[in-house]
Amino acid sequence: MTTSAPGVAQTCSLGLRLFRGPAKSRVLHGASVVAPWWRDVYLPLSRAHELNGQYDFAIRDLEYYLELHPPKDEARAARSHLRELETKQGTATPK
Repeated sequence: MTTSAPGVAQTCSLGLRLFRGPAKSRVLHGASVVAPWWRDVYLPLSRAHELNGQYDFAIRDLEYYLELHPPKDEARAARSHLRELETKQGTATPK
């Protein structure tokens, strides 16, 4: 298994196209472990957690994304969505 930046990104991108549902979430999580510097993994991972009602994990992943300094427009959208998730987390009933 390759751990170079292009190799990890290429492998994970292929996995994201091939998998759906829980398998896709596992690929995303694996990518975040192997390549924590790969910013593009955190938005879809956050979305997967959000869809499962796991707002604390969704918030964590968006915060990681923001720590990796995305472009200004993307950061603005992520911060806005982060506020929405924090609101949902406050009003969500525990599973």
